This record gives sequence, C-alpha cells and structure tokens, in this order.
Amino acid sequence: METIGINRKIITIASVVAILLIGSFCTWFYIEQPNKANHNIAVVFSQDKHHWSYGLYLKHLEAAFRKQGLKVTITPFYLDCETYDAAGELQRATIIMEEISYKIRPDVIITVGDQATFSILSTDTDGSVMIPIVFSGVIYPNEALIKQHNNVTGFHDKIDIVTNIHLAGPLTRTKNTYTMLDKTFLDKKTRENINQQVAGKADIFNNLEWDYTLIEVSSRQRKQYTISPFSLRDMRTNTKREEGDNTFHSAPANFIHTVRYFNLMTYIQMKFDVSAWSVIRMNINRPQLTAIYDDFGKPDSRFLAGYFASAEQLAQEAAESSAKIINGKRPSDIPVKVSKKDYHIDWAVAKMFNFQLTDLPNGFRVVNLSWREKHPLLFESLIAAASLIVIAAFILLIHMLRKEKKNKEEATAKLRHEQLMYNMAVLNSNAFAWERVGDTINFTEAFWKNFNMPSHPINIHEFTRMLHPDSRQIYLNGVEHVNNGETFFDNVQVDFTGNGEYHWWQIRSKGLLNTTGEFVRSYGMIMNVDDFKATEAELIHARRLAEEAKTKESFLANMSHEIRTPLNAIVGFSGLLATPGMEFSDEEKQEFANAINTNNDLLLKLVNDIIDISGIESGQLKFDMRPWSVNDIVQSVYQSFQVQIPDHLKFEYECPNYDTLIFVDDNRLRQAINNMLNNACKFTSKGKITLGWRQSHDGTKVSIFVQDTGIGLSEDDAKMAFIRFYKKDSFQQGVGLGLSISQEIIKRLGGEITVASELGSGSRFTISLNVYGGGIKPRRY
Repeated sequence: METIGINRKIITIASVVAILLIGSFCTWFYIEQPNKANHNIAVVFSQDKHHWSYGLYLKHLEAAFRKQGLKVTITPFYLDCETYDAAGELQRATIIMEEISYKIRPDVIITVGDQATFSILSTDTDGSVMIPIVFSGVIYPNEALIKQHNNVTGFHDKIDIVTNIHLAGPLTRTKNTYTMLDKTFLDKKTRENINQQVAGKADIFNNLEWDYTLIEVSSRQRKQYTISPFSLRDMRTNTKREEGDNTFHSAPANFIHTVRYFNLMTYIQMKFDVSAWSVIRMNINRPQLTAIYDDFGKPDSRFLAGYFASAEQLAQEAAESSAKIINGKRPSDIPVKVSKKDYHIDWAVAKMFNFQLTDLPNGFRVVNLSWREKHPLLFESLIAAASLIVIAAFILLIHMLRKEKKNKEEATAKLRHEQLMYNMAVLNSNAFAWERVGDTINFTEAFWKNFNMPSHPINIHEFTRMLHPDSRQIYLNGVEHVNNGETFFDNVQVDFTGNGEYHWWQIRSKGLLNTTGEFVRSYGMIMNVDDFKATEAELIHARRLAEEAKTKESFLANMSHEIRTPLNAIVGFSGLLATPGMEFSDEEKQEFANAINTNNDLLLKLVNDIIDISGIESGQLKFDMRPWSVNDIVQSVYQSFQVQIPDHLKFEYECPNYDTLIFVDDNRLRQAINNMLNNACKFTSKGKITLGWRQSHDGTKVSIFVQDTGIGLSEDDAKMAFIRFYKKDSFQQGVGLGLSISQEIIKRLGGEITVASELGSGSRFTISLNVYGGGIKPRRY
C-alpha cells in the first residue's frame, strides 16, 4: 500500500511538471514569436536590376527581417534612373507606384538611393502619401519634400569625405585624390558637400577650383592631402587644358593625356556613376577608395577600402524601422537618423596590390577573406591530418592489391574463355568480336581479312581518328561508360581503310572491373549496319514526305474554309439584292452592301497574305532597302490607322523628342506594324492601344511597339503567337498568318519581333531593328 501511494505521488508530480512545460512552451510561442503573419514589403531601387550591390542588399534585408521575427515577402522594383531624363524618371516612378499600390499592396515601401526616394515621393499617387515609406542609402535627402509626407521616415547615408581622404595616404601611398564631378544635380550636391567638409581642414588642400593643375599636383611633394575633380563630359575643365576639342571621341589624345596624370592619383567614389567606370578601369596600377557601399566587394571591383555604411548596415536599419511600423508605430514618430558607418577593406583587391595579412589595419571589417586565410594554423592542421589519412589509405590499398593478385590469374582465364565463346558465336557472320586492354584494341583476324588487311592491334587514339567527326564524341563517351564497368551500345561511322569512305558500324561493349572497382578490360562486338542505316534513311525520307503532304492538306483545308466563309457571305447578300421581286429598304441595302465590302476586304487580305507567304517561301518577296526616319514611318502608320480604330478604344502614340534613321523597306515595315495593330484591335474590347517607338540606351537599336489592354496571352499561347495558322480564338476573322508574315518580314529587315503578355492584362508586341550607321540625330535634353 505504501508503494502504491509513492507511485501515485510520482505520477501526480510528473503530470504537474508536464502541464507547466506545455504551458511555458505555449506562452513562449505566442509571446516570444510575435507577428507570424506574412507581410508584403516593396523595395524600389534607383538603378537597374543588374546593379551588383542590390542583390547583396536584398539578401541582408531578408536576414534582417528574420532577425526581427517577421515573415515577409519582398518584391523588388528598379527605377533604372540612368535610362531616363527627369520627366521619364517621374513617369517610370508613377508606373511603379501604381503597380505597388494595386497589385502588391505592401505594408511598407523601402526606397534605396536618392533617385528612387525623390521620384517616388514626387509622384502624384495615393500610395506616395498613404503607404508607409522608409528611405535607405540616401546621401542628399530632400528635407522639404520629406516634410510634406507624414508617412515617411528613413536614414541619411551622409558620406564622410574627410575620413575617406585620410585613408589615401596609408593605404594607397599617395595623398593626392580625385573624384568624378560634372554638372548634374547630384554632382553639384557632391561638390557642395566636399567644400563644406574640407573647409577649415589644414591638412587637406581643396583643389576643386583647379588652383593647381594635375601636373603640379602630381609632381610637387606636398605634406597636405589634395582633392581634385575630374570631368568626363568636359575635358577642358580637367587641369584647365584649352588645346583641341574637349570631347573624348574627337580628341582621344587629349583624353588619354589627361587620364595619364589622373592615374597617379587615388580615385574616391562619392556617388554611383556608370560613366565613371570607363576611366576608373583604365587605372589598373592603383587601388581605389569609396565613400559609399555601391560595388564594394564585387568580384571585378578595384575598390580597396572605404569608410561607409555597408549594404548589410543599410538593410538592417531599414528592416528595424519597417518592423516598428508593422508593429503599429507611425512613421512620423520615428525620427530620420544618420546611417552608422564602419571601415571596410576588400582582401581580394588588397592581394592584387601585394598587401599581406599583417598589413591590414586594425578596426577594419574585411570582406572576401577566405576561411583558409582567416585560420591558417587550423588549415595547416587539417592538411596534416588529411595527409595521414592518405598514407593510411595507401597502405590499405597495397594490402588489397596483394590480395587481388591471387585472384587475377583465375579472372584472366575466365575472361579469355568468355572471349573464345563469344568469337565462336559470331563466326562467319557480319559481326566481329574485339577486346580492349588498357588503350589497345584487338579485333579478330576475320575482321581484318574483311578489308584485305593483315591483323594488327590499334589504340584508342588511332581508332578515334578513323571515326567521322560527328561520331568521335559518341565513342569517347562510350569509352568513359565502359571504363566504369557499364555497357555501351551505339552506331558510329568509321573509315578503317583510310580511303575517305565512311561506313556505319554498330558497337556493343561491356567493361570488366576487378574487386577494387578498377578497369581491367572490355570486350564486345562490332557489326556493319550500312543496310540498316540506308533503310532507316529511306523511312525518314518517306515520313518527311508524308508530313509535307499532311501540311499541304491542312493548308488547303484551312484555305478552303477561310475562302468559303467570305465568299458565301458575298454570294448570299449579292443574291438577295439580285433576287427579282425582293424589296428591301435603303437601310437593309446599305447593310447588305457593308457586309459585302467587309467580306471583300477579308477575302482580299487573305489573298494578299497567301501571296506574301508564297513570296517568302520562294524567296521572291522583293525589298527596297533605304534609310528612313523612324518617326516618319511610325507616325504615318498611326495617322492612317486612326480611322480604323473602333470608337470604344483609345489610340495613343508615344515617341521620344528626337529622331533616328533605320535601313528598311518602309512599305514592308508598315505592313508588319499594321498586322500588329489589327491583331491588337481583334483582342481588345476596352481600354486603349498604344503605338510608339524608342531607342536603346546605347543608341544602337530601335524598338517599335504596339501595346494593348486586351485579353492577353498565356505563356503557352505566347510561344505559339508567330506560328502559321495559329489562332487563339477560332471565331475571330483571319487565318492566323498576319503575325507569321510580320515575323518573316522583320527577319528580312535584319531585326526581330517579340511578344510580352500576361493573361487578362494585355500584350506588347515589339519590333527591334538596328539603327542605320551615321544616321542618329542628336538628342535634345
């Protein structure tokens, strides 16, 4: 009885402990794991999606949100500010904000960089004043614009120019520094910032106004640090050189002469400037510094070091403020702060300039430092341990080889017996046995007699040279399989006699391994299959003829159906009008006449399409190629097509404020554009159709596009859009030749046509053509 009482007490205590543990876990789960709902975060970057540092920023942003205990879905957007002027950038920002507001519906918008922040806040959209916005990496925040928004907070990435200038001496062995400055808004702000920060610094000489030329700066030994500007767009401002033209293209000698002096100085990146890279990459003998995080640590970077806020720091700050907003705090109650900065150094760049690990300064955060370099003693210990393991394995292998040697003679005898039996099986047939030991191949004597040649061994390399070039890789892949103990079976073309006549041979082989898995030899059969391959070729030819006949039959069936449809309408309505005794009102007669005209046009277009297809197939479609103005062609299509647009659709025209030339047949190009417009009209019941063109950023390509708000295409339909006779809607007029003809025309014009579409959201067909050499007219800014 006493034992039973003790057991009951133990069970009771255990139950109480279990309940307390379960309760503690539930409390931790609901209290320590707050806000496990999924939250949407939209991130708008200033540059394009190829900007290397943005991938790093997104990676750290995801990690920072996880650290905050938040489950988020991050959707990035790219303003691509280098592509647009001020108006275009604002228009692009507006499109992004509309997509964010109505599709993403985020809890917070994070803007990265000055351009993205300014443009997003400048848009006249509900989202810019309603959705909480956290800006990040903004060097020059527009305080007046920010104060107009109660939904905005963020971090001022105020660059420390003086500290980065002071890094030049100990790290690059020169106190003469320069940065890229021109006349843009960002350049002016950078110049103003430099003047403010170096003012009163006795050890820094401000050479922004070129009180000293580069020759004087590079040749004089000064105790002071110097900071000078470099202009890529205005050569004469650099060292105040006046001789010659001031552009790179017309005065390369002037440019190279100037850059030669700049290469004696240290470049400091104070703003991200794509155009600066052409000069920076010319300086391969001196490391560069950076005051911002952009491209630091990139595999091909030349930036050795800098004092700045890293992508990880900027992402962490943005995530912390976003978490406060998600948890209920208003953006207006979160003050704008200055981003925390650290010293950084890139070990990959440091090694390029012969730095040693002992040369790395204290207090720097080092990137691209491998585990081996970080822990050399531990690495050497692991190498020593691995060496001992290899030695032990080698000793074990010797023991296994000695054991294997005992069984080798029995295995060899068995293999020869199998080879003998195999030779007997194929004797007096069109098949011949062979074996390979190492790289040496031995065919039977009967095989060589087949070619009136004496029996002799050949090696793999000799046999490979006998193979047709198309068969060599097939055979080498087979050798690799056989060496692993697998089987190989395939047909190859071989010229055993060396007279240039290749014949088809079927090779079958099997590899044999020893008990340790090593290749011993292979054996197999080789059989002439010329007759089989000839029969196979005849069958393939017959099948191709059958497929061509089926295609022609399908073409005739389609044509028959499509021609009969308008002809039946024409004959029917014409018969009604010609029937004696039938009286129709004027409205009915007009309706009949309209139906006849419509079907006449349809029949005429069908005949023209068939003629075009025939001309393309036969190569008789003529093209009159000449230089043409893009704007003249596209605008003329727009003006002529306005009368064909249904009243319920808007028809818009978009073009840049400049023009350029392309080398095309204008009539054929107009035909292709009209086909795209007709296609857009068929599948757009409401909204608008936009015709326009634009030039690529590098000035080498022209894109002519037709965009609609119609039913759109699925991914599978988009792949079929340019296939002949393909129709998304079989009830629509036409035979599905228009886009196919357009594609062939554009190919003949040296371009390509593509489609981007989303089901239910419309389609965008784009023609891409080369700009005519020498025909680009200057842009107006």
